[in-house]
Amino acid sequence: MMKKTKLAALALCFALLVCALTGVACGTQTDSGKTEWSFGADLPVACEENEKVSIVLNVEGADDYEVVYEVVFGTTQVEVSEGGEFTPAAAGTYTVKVKVTAKGETKEKTYTLTVTKDATDPVITTKIADKTVEKGEYNFAGDLAEIVAADNKTQAENLVKSIVSVTIDGTALEMTENACTFERAGEYNVSYKVTDEEGNSANASYKITVKGLYLNEKAFVSKVFQLAEYEIAEAKVYGIENAAVKVTLAQGDEINEVAMGAKVKFLNVSDAVLKYVLLVGEEEKEIIEKTVKITALDLMISAADFSATEGDEITIPSASLSHETAGVTISVKISGQYQEEQAVAQGDTITAASGVTDITYTAENEDKSFSLTRVISVVAIGRDEIVSFEQVNGDNPDFNVPPLGMKLGNEELNSEPAYVHSGKYSAKLIFGPQRPNADTFGAGFCYWDNQIRNANVEGANGISMWIYCDKEEAYIVAAIATGATGKGYSGARISHVIKLGKGWNEVNINFDYQVYDAGEKTTADGTVLGALDIKNGISELCFYRVKKDAYTNWDSVNGGNYTDYIYDNALSVYVDEVRIRKFEIPDGVYFTFDKTPEATGTVGGTAVAPAPRMLVEEGVTLTVTVTDPNNKQTTVNAGDSFDLTLGGYYTLTYKAEKEGKLTQEVSFQVLATDPGEFLSFELIDGATPDIAKGVYGNVTANTVSPYVKVGKQSAKLETVLNDWGNCTAGFAWDGGALQMPTVENANALTFWMYSEKELHLYATVTTGVSANNTWVCKTSKPIALSVGWNFVTLDVRYSFDALGLDFNNGLQELYFRTGDANAVGKTPATLYIDSVYFANLEIPDGLYFVFDSKPEATGTVGGTAVAPAPRMLVEEGVTLTVTVTDPNNKQTTVNAGDSFDLTLGGYYTLTYKAEKEGKLTQEVSFQVLATDPGEFLSFELIDGATPDIAKGVYGNVTANTVSPYVKVGKQSAKLETVLNDWGNCTAGFAWDGGALQMPTVENANGITFWMYSETATYLYTYITTGVGDTWASLQSKPIALEAGWNYVTIDVRYDLASTNEKFNLANGLQELYFKTGDANDVGTTPATLYIDSVCFSVLPDRVIENLAIDYMNINLPEDQTVLGDREFGMVTRCTDEEYTKNGKPSLKLEMFADEEPLKTMRACYSSWGKGILLTAGENAVKFDVYASRAAFVSFEFGTGGNAGSGAYSGAKFAKVIELKQGWNTVTLTFGDKADVQGATLADGIVHFGATTVNSISALPDNGCFPDVASEELTLYVATMYAIVA
Repeated sequence: MMKKTKLAALALCFALLVCALTGVACGTQTDSGKTEWSFGADLPVACEENEKVSIVLNVEGADDYEVVYEVVFGTTQVEVSEGGEFTPAAAGTYTVKVKVTAKGETKEKTYTLTVTKDATDPVITTKIADKTVEKGEYNFAGDLAEIVAADNKTQAENLVKSIVSVTIDGTALEMTENACTFERAGEYNVSYKVTDEEGNSANASYKITVKGLYLNEKAFVSKVFQLAEYEIAEAKVYGIENAAVKVTLAQGDEINEVAMGAKVKFLNVSDAVLKYVLLVGEEEKEIIEKTVKITALDLMISAADFSATEGDEITIPSASLSHETAGVTISVKISGQYQEEQAVAQGDTITAASGVTDITYTAENEDKSFSLTRVISVVAIGRDEIVSFEQVNGDNPDFNVPPLGMKLGNEELNSEPAYVHSGKYSAKLIFGPQRPNADTFGAGFCYWDNQIRNANVEGANGISMWIYCDKEEAYIVAAIATGATGKGYSGARISHVIKLGKGWNEVNINFDYQVYDAGEKTTADGTVLGALDIKNGISELCFYRVKKDAYTNWDSVNGGNYTDYIYDNALSVYVDEVRIRKFEIPDGVYFTFDKTPEATGTVGGTAVAPAPRMLVEEGVTLTVTVTDPNNKQTTVNAGDSFDLTLGGYYTLTYKAEKEGKLTQEVSFQVLATDPGEFLSFELIDGATPDIAKGVYGNVTANTVSPYVKVGKQSAKLETVLNDWGNCTAGFAWDGGALQMPTVENANALTFWMYSEKELHLYATVTTGVSANNTWVCKTSKPIALSVGWNFVTLDVRYSFDALGLDFNNGLQELYFRTGDANAVGKTPATLYIDSVYFANLEIPDGLYFVFDSKPEATGTVGGTAVAPAPRMLVEEGVTLTVTVTDPNNKQTTVNAGDSFDLTLGGYYTLTYKAEKEGKLTQEVSFQVLATDPGEFLSFELIDGATPDIAKGVYGNVTANTVSPYVKVGKQSAKLETVLNDWGNCTAGFAWDGGALQMPTVENANGITFWMYSETATYLYTYITTGVGDTWASLQSKPIALEAGWNYVTIDVRYDLASTNEKFNLANGLQELYFKTGDANDVGTTPATLYIDSVCFSVLPDRVIENLAIDYMNINLPEDQTVLGDREFGMVTRCTDEEYTKNGKPSLKLEMFADEEPLKTMRACYSSWGKGILLTAGENAVKFDVYASRAAFVSFEFGTGGNAGSGAYSGAKFAKVIELKQGWNTVTLTFGDKADVQGATLADGIVHFGATTVNSISALPDNGCFPDVASEELTLYVATMYAIVA
């Protein structure tokens, strides 16, 4: 902003006067005659916002001048007054320019002004006074109102007063709008402030004392070490007079009073609870509970478990406590498996005993109220122990075999002490499969190459170990190898059989005589294997479970001939402490075998009695005896051969005698087989190769003698349900391994088969292969097996349903299906098969024909059936006749291949007889079932199955062949009604997915069937027709079934409980099932039914009278009810034939006598909403009634109250009827002047009963007329019909 100023003459005069008086020339005279002039401006260099600034101008040497002021803040011009005054509104830097023009010259100066905010704090003149308050919510508004304060700029009413913080023990409370909650007692420091508009504030504080019991939370010690001193924290009381504090200390069940400041020690480590109670007199005003956590005193050992070598000197590690505790000392003792218990000191040196030595450290106080024990273990491995399974540097190298070694896959590291013999670990061996698809089961370890286990034992010739067995008796062998590749590797050699007893067994294996084939040998490919030599170290140690009498010839290098192993995992053993040993040959052991004899030979060939290796020869005599299958004995020389003239087992017996006494005896067996036998299932070279060919079901080797027919083994076949739905087991030889006949012109297979139960066997035989188009597969006709052994012959000419099998093309499959005589192979069975032969057989005498196909199993009455022609096996001199016997036992002779008429329903029997030389030699029969055209469920056997049963989907539905429960033919269906999800007991049939049962007769309007019930019951039939838009399902009215057979007719026009316009049998039957229950449509009664011969039928029209009351749907009271002064009798449903009509139930009305005079006798019931609505103009009811005695009776009726009918009429009494004892027929009309007045029959009867009166002329007056008789009366009301009278 600019301002111009001109000086008046007065100013000029004043200036001249000054100059004159002072003797000073005004201005400075220049050469040109002008006087020099200057100016300056005084203004502050700094000020605060909104503070007025004055610019004071001083001009010298010029009286007449003009001045311009310019103040700039950023880019904004600030207004300046004429007197040079302005007010800066904002903090910052202001530029002030002053321009002065005098004597024709303009001069300018610039100044800088720094403006700052207001920094002056308000001044509090009156502060908040200290307060004492109760616990709870506290608002500080009143406290803040006490403050009086002033400020340099802000008006007092604009100063802001607020609480800054409220703290106790250094912890701030949470504030909400100048309010907080005091939850505990104590002295609180409250800080507050007063703030001006510029944000300058003045702070102050005051104290609030909250009444109650105070405990410094931060100072409270909540953790302490066991047995360390602990001081009880002090609590204070604020604002309450005459108060005291009681302190208790609780730990576990013990509670003690303690003094604040007292020092205690905690012996136990359970949490302790300090309880502070504020008392005013005897009254507890407040309680504070605090928990003290006790950290257990620990005993720390300077070393963990470690290992050593037996005999090493070891130092007892030191021990210390986790925190210093006065009065607690540490003692040490040692004990172990082979170490006597003794006291030692930390730092002592002891000699390591074999096995585990425990070093036990005990920390105790003087009175032994505190005691703490820690144990570390030293495992000392024997110097000759090569496999210990113990931990070394945190690993178990004997078990966790490094990558270059292997385990067979059935081992577990064990640490349970009961199964450890020495140290802390042993190996649990589970006898499972050695490798995929292998026949042997074993477990063990391979320590190859640089992992070989060895120990320096002079003269060592074997190993020892401890083995724990959990069975009373078990047998194993060890497979042992020594050396490494290029270092005398021996390959695995098998030990003699090792017998184990229950518990720990010390097992010694002397390589000199207890291992087969222990010497050096060369394999078939020329590889030289070193002898089993302990000096080369153990590289393989594995075990296999074997049979008791097993002998072994197992050579893994030459292809692996497996021994008499037991193929299950039912045995586990524990192995520990394997040591290198030096053994002596025991007395009585003079020879051993490095090779066993060949296990098999062929009848007509020879076998060799191998020579043993003599361990002792001096004074020892060896004899070898051969015993043939007929127990004939021959003496041979060791190494000689002998003839196999018989089939069966030859026994080789080796006996060593010294000084005339038998000292050692060993036996072997050689199996001689017949040339035609191709499956013997015997042990051959230590294995059972025939079993390996089992591919269907479960096939295993069997040695249990009752199930062995020839030799010592058979095959156990367990037929198992396969993917095709049959129970099968057997053998297959694929990939060029076909079984080729060993006899010329083989045309049959023979074998022995043992069955545990009676059943039918079906043998499937496949010959040839598809690659050369010779593949043929046929299944035999059913073979009836009896319990025990059965000799079975499968002749390709007549044992199968068709020809085509040719054994010359090789046998590819032989397997078996077990089931029934109808080709249903779904019966699991256990069989044993032995001695399977190829054979060249003659046709048996009396077998002259066979059938390659059976006749059709069913036909239709009115149609025909064919008597199929058999295939003649023998024709010369044989006469064949065929006879047809119809269901009435009428016989007709027909030619084979001809058809015959089916004129009757039932079974037709075809009988084929072959005669030779006038004698009947062969007879075969078949049956053909002729069914009624309308019959769609016969439940008969058709082509070996019962297809109708397969449609059972509700309840339990099974085929029945027990004759009392079959009405037509040979089978029926057994229905067991079962409670379903809807709460009903149902059973029956359903046909879905386009398989609807379509009527086989035109205009079918009903379904008929025979139904057998074991008890009297009520049946409800559900019939569903159609699918989709034509689907409809209806229930029949109740059908009363008697015990035994019932012929049931359901006419869909009359016998269904409701209607549906979509319901139509012509749309096909989708469901037919049944519900069993009572007459009131309650279907919760399970029942067993038999159904037979279900037919679609065309039923005649039925003339029926409409029911007036549906006895099956009324609700009957279960006991008397009382209404006013009338005694209501008992109403029940009766099915006793003596008191019913037409096989339908009656209502039983029991009216009881009363000793009071003028008391009527009455029985009635009400069934609301279930009255039958009538539409045919019926105006009367008709019924038969049985009276137990003569009586005058008025029947009562109530109508209406049904959906769509009139209102309930109330009970209306009919005219009196005189009933005689026995059956009476009663007709009663309804109407204004009828027998029953005031009730409308068409609305349906919902109330019915009877009342006794005293005479025929009595007028009904609500039934209140006494009966002249005082004895009880029972009425049986038969079916009541509505009629037009």
